[in-house]
Amino acid sequence: MAPSQTSPGPHAIRINVVNGRVQVTPNSQHSKRSEALKWTCDDGNYAILFSGDSPSDRPGGGNRSGQPVDMSVRANANAGSYKYIVAVASGNDVLIVDPEIIIDVP
Repeated sequence: MAPSQTSPGPHAIRINVVNGRVQVTPNSQHSKRSEALKWTCDDGNYAILFSGDSPSDRPGGGNRSGQPVDMSVRANANAGSYKYIVAVASGNDVLIVDPEIIIDVP
């Protein structure tokens, strides 16, 4: 009998504000089709938005500080780099950065 395969947990992507700048860790997240992604930010309300094509079934999402944004990579996502914008509310400012998701197709 073959061992059962389990899906890995979601790829954790952390968003932090350090010295007035948004940092995303990892800045380039490698993922595969149908894998889950989970963004979290404890430094303010935040949003993510894919510019152009999205590897997910939706173009983005947002949530309050401390609450996750969950997405899954489409089963038919094309291989390649998908740039997205992260915006974090910090006081009277909105801070932005543009990391990427890299889809590796086996």
